[in-house]
Amino acid sequence: MQVFTPKAAALFLLAGTGLYFYFRWEKQRLLEQKRESTSAASLLVGLDSYKNTRSREGDGITLRRTRARWWAI
Repeated sequence: MQVFTPKAAALFLLAGTGLYFYFRWEKQRLLEQKRESTSAASLLVGLDSYKNTRSREGDGITLRRTRARWWAI
């Protein structure tokens, strides 16, 4: 009785090759998804960062206030 037949070896190699390509594809998909979400999040942070900025008095710093101060200088 043979334990490891040529049929079993072919099936083992076929399954291993299939798993290798599947996980390679899945890793690429996840990296692209992460890259897209990271770039979108960084863009939103850049656009909304002025809303979270506070002055010494505690109120929000607006573009109008900043322009007025720099215009006076």
